[in-house]
Amino acid sequence: MKRPLAASAALVAMLAFADAALACRVATHQSIFFEEGHLPIIEGTVAVEIEVTGTASASGPVAVRVSRVVRGDIDPGPLSLAVQVSSCGGYPRAGSKGVVVGHVSRQPDGSNVIAALWNYPERSKSTSGTPSCPIPVPRTESEVLALGGGRSRGISPISTVGLDKMTTVSNVRIEGDRPLYLVLGSRTPTIWNLDGNVGLIDRVVVESDKSRGGMYTSAVSGVPPEKVSFTTCLPMATGGLEDDALRTMLLQEIGRADRIVHSEDLTGTKMPSFERFVPEDVAKPVRLDENSMVSVGLLERYEVLPGRAGFEALIEDMAVEEDVEASRRQGLRGNKVYRILKPIHRLPALNRYTIYTLPAGMDPPVNASDYCVFDGRTGHLIDASLGHEGCSVLNILTENGKDPTAVAPPKVPSCPPSFKCTASTPMPALRPTEIPLRPEAYVRVEYLEQDRSMQSMRGFLQYELGFAFNRITGAPTDRKWPPPPDTSLDYHFVMFGSDALPPEDVVPLRGFARVPYVLLATPKLPVQTVADLVRYARLEKTPIRYVDSGGTATKVVENFLNHFDIQGERIPASGDDAYAAVIAGRADLMMSTILHAADVTNTGRVRALAVTGANRNARLPDVPAVAEFFPGYSDGDWYAVGARKGAAAEEMLALADIMKTVDHDPATSVKFRELGVDLFDVGPEEIAKLLKR
Repeated sequence: MKRPLAASAALVAMLAFADAALACRVATHQSIFFEEGHLPIIEGTVAVEIEVTGTASASGPVAVRVSRVVRGDIDPGPLSLAVQVSSCGGYPRAGSKGVVVGHVSRQPDGSNVIAALWNYPERSKSTSGTPSCPIPVPRTESEVLALGGGRSRGISPISTVGLDKMTTVSNVRIEGDRPLYLVLGSRTPTIWNLDGNVGLIDRVVVESDKSRGGMYTSAVSGVPPEKVSFTTCLPMATGGLEDDALRTMLLQEIGRADRIVHSEDLTGTKMPSFERFVPEDVAKPVRLDENSMVSVGLLERYEVLPGRAGFEALIEDMAVEEDVEASRRQGLRGNKVYRILKPIHRLPALNRYTIYTLPAGMDPPVNASDYCVFDGRTGHLIDASLGHEGCSVLNILTENGKDPTAVAPPKVPSCPPSFKCTASTPMPALRPTEIPLRPEAYVRVEYLEQDRSMQSMRGFLQYELGFAFNRITGAPTDRKWPPPPDTSLDYHFVMFGSDALPPEDVVPLRGFARVPYVLLATPKLPVQTVADLVRYARLEKTPIRYVDSGGTATKVVENFLNHFDIQGERIPASGDDAYAAVIAGRADLMMSTILHAADVTNTGRVRALAVTGANRNARLPDVPAVAEFFPGYSDGDWYAVGARKGAAAEEMLALADIMKTVDHDPATSVKFRELGVDLFDVGPEEIAKLLKR
């Protein structure tokens, strides 16, 4: 080891997916090995390539050898691996090799132990086609209760997500006399503090939001590690369609789901009644010991309490005070300006848009980049805060915060996973365009009238074009930011799409994106593939009931039915009601964007037959394209950019080259995958054909 690592009981309390009581559906779903290109980014973990040299047993860690360090601060060599033995055969045997992710701790005898994470493929499925989420089986007499919610007001002295983010405590009081099997889920980082008659607890399954950090954002206090499991593969109770999906998966995995409740306020809940309560000392931090807690992620004790409690402590210590005059001068709605009076090592995890002023000559807090900290002498943001995207004030000393001379760079987005980046490493520079560009110019994007389905793509394109241009021409350190009013020196794009065709005075330049759709079917329809559907519809000769949700989705499903000469019957529905109609069998089919369909298809309550793009989509790699059964079939929205007629030929060439550079930017590929869209890399001739010009 290059530096000693503190031992913690939390580090050896691992995911309890693989204990003896685990309901095994498919043994191969359990593994500690990850693909190197898809390693989870968890604070405090290392990633190493290992070879198992010992034999797994229930008595303790197994011997392994680290052959290569992929990520983190650890030396190659012998190591012990702490993972509970799996009754499903998923634990790697002697001689197994692969990359593991976990926390390293030094034991009293001087040896090092890595507590590894289980890797459950997000798309893993059982043989029935319903997503698998193996969790321990409850005792026969246990009541299975699920609670899901948003946020708690409980103050935590310990963080699961780092000292600059908020972790709260949710109090769960156990009452009654019947054993309880609890499924607890929260959308925010939460420590579940269980008290009362905790001896009644059979099992606690903690569900975390995989889109907001995953399992490492949660921890449990009050019960022993062997009674705790963590997962991200169960849907979380939200009071809507997800509750039904959660019930289905619990019935599939453990055979019971007695009650599922959603509550936005998770401050205090009594079980099994689900009665809400507020602890008398809710304004004080809950007493917690990180060494007796169960977690997957690294636990850290806050230097200063998070939220309002920490901020009030700074005020009481006379480290900060409100700058009444600055607050009045800025006219900020519901916000205030605070003057830092003496050195503060770290600001409390709070609203990231809180405004501070720093006296001249004083060192800024170490987390100043997460807040709006201004130089009290010049009125401008200090260097550490320049990258903050939410500082609406340009000069704290002027009326309304306006400052025409202020210079600040645009927000730098996170680095694509394909690059070796750290928090201080900028995005890789884009290749220079083949066409010389005017460095004093800005990129302007004009939007034609479009429906709501275009809004996310619209904002994305504007951001990408502007940011890519800055990366091509260099950071705008010598230019005003935000951009000044439109000038004749700027480059002017016109964005249009299949749902908003351009007028004749717009010259097509280059394609940008295609948005495919997913054909979803009710499980009650006796078909497994899109070819089955076509055969079934033609043989039965009865109308196929399809969801009419309006907009492009309806147009795409009607195009599909017309293409295969299938008679249809409209079932009006929108939003969650559309999915509910298909789940319940009131409708046979619907079209959905991939972005909205991904989570619903994972519940197993609807069947994804095919995507309408020319190829499979990276967001749903297991769903075939219609073209795999019927070559040449393709449908969906497409978007492109152009310029107004009359623009100089030099500008036309420059605009097309900027767009080509953006298309081939790795960051664009990453964001396209997140949005569930495909690259539409075509030139003006192909676009003109689509426009029938």
